[in-house]
Amino acid sequence: MSELESGRPPIAIDGSAVSGKSSAGREFAAQIGYRFLDTGLMYRAATWNALRIGANVNDTSAVIAATEQMEFTVSETKNSGNQMVIDGEDITQHLHSVARPSSFRSGTMVGTT
Repeated sequence: MSELESGRPPIAIDGSAVSGKSSAGREFAAQIGYRFLDTGLMYRAATWNALRIGANVNDTSAVIAATEQMEFTVSETKNSGNQMVIDGEDITQHLHSVARPSSFRSGTMVGTT
């Protein structure tokens, strides 16, 4: 849903992992009438897609190429959360339980929050 369709521009908050960004951001956005965009889910969606197509997630260029080729949409859910759809598949449930494969090098993760 675009800004024009919803009448509410999106809001995004960045910060360290597990700091309460999503909870605080969702509440703040609701109070001022904005949409909340969970950017952490977007990073996990890019990683999920790279794993799905077999891209080397330790190769930044490969992950970027995979991300540029995916069809990606974000929708607001009834509880002001985000629904992530890649190539027509709702992958939201996968993004809240993504395990970190042992093949990942800590410095090259696309998203870990």
